[in-house]
Amino acid sequence: SFYETNTMVPTTGSYVYTAILIDDVNGNNFTVSSNYIGGKAAVNGGGAWTVNANTNHSFRGIYLNVGAVTASSIQSNSIQNFNYTSSSATPWRGIEVNAGTVNIGTTTGNVIGSATGTGSITLTTNTNADSYGIYIGSANTVSISKNNIGSISIYGSSTTAAHSFTGIYKKSGVAGTINITQNIIGSNGTSNSIATASTASTATVGQNLIGIYLQSTGTHTLTTNTIVNLSNAYTGTQVSRTVGVYTTAGTATLVKNSIHDLFSTALGATTGTVSGVEMTGTAAVNTVTETIIYNLSNTNVAFTGYIAGISFSGSTGANLVNRNFIRNLSVSSSSANASIYGIRIGQGTATLANNIVTLGGNTATTIYGIY
Repeated sequence: SFYETNTMVPTTGSYVYTAILIDDVNGNNFTVSSNYIGGKAAVNGGGAWTVNANTNHSFRGIYLNVGAVTASSIQSNSIQNFNYTSSSATPWRGIEVNAGTVNIGTTTGNVIGSATGTGSITLTTNTNADSYGIYIGSANTVSISKNNIGSISIYGSSTTAAHSFTGIYKKSGVAGTINITQNIIGSNGTSNSIATASTASTATVGQNLIGIYLQSTGTHTLTTNTIVNLSNAYTGTQVSRTVGVYTTAGTATLVKNSIHDLFSTALGATTGTVSGVEMTGTAAVNTVTETIIYNLSNTNVAFTGYIAGISFSGSTGANLVNRNFIRNLSVSSSSANASIYGIRIGQGTATLANNIVTLGGNTATTIYGIY
């Protein structure tokens, strides 16, 4: 168990605190398993591990920078019971893999936060910042399965601080293969399981809440993941996304994922604020199939942008959007300038086949089944 009995109050300097760090790019086959990180007592017990840092202070629960010959393994770890405040732009990451071939939860899943309740992990920033459940920077093969990321409350300390959160992220420009299967991001039984709870109304950037965000150039396979009960309280004028799965590059294949109960209060003038799946990469072939998307909503009464079940821009290759089921998308706005799209195609060539889109409701917005 890794825990801290005292409240930590760093006042100077720039520090990264890491509970478990393995930094050996020539080393392989490391195993990190059955550890408890967080709390004031053993086994994540007692009160929250509390950090109140008015400085550039950041935390990593588990960090690996390892070799690619034989896969290293991160299994059955519990990272929870944190109350963490920082002035860093990258304050908190539960698990980070900077390099190497790594399996995360493929045998027994890790828990970051909790599968039930709210606020197992509370993160507060004094500046614009991004926090992550699992952060991947490796250009090798990384498999992420059976993990649960939930009960996380994310705040900015003032209306000028936008604090974004992503459940699973692979960083921009990195090649390699990532396999993401059978993870739960959020909670099937708890509303607002992951919540960016501040309005950030005067922040200079938007506040994003994304289940799985892949900016990498490699190959992405996402199968049977559940992304549920995410809410974003942002009310500012910058571009803000609340998205189940968001890919901007690489070759992505999404099969049999379930994405539902995503909520936003963003103004979103002429932009998309809530999407089940958003794909913007135009250099490779992408597939979305057998995915269920429902209960997506923007509740800002002044909203003039759009929400979409699937928002798709692809290459001129054999992109495929088929056998998806999209229903119950809604907005609270009375503006006719707001729009709801079941499937929205931005550019590229795609085959759309055997999708079911059910939209309706008493709204002044424009509704498109497939656009």
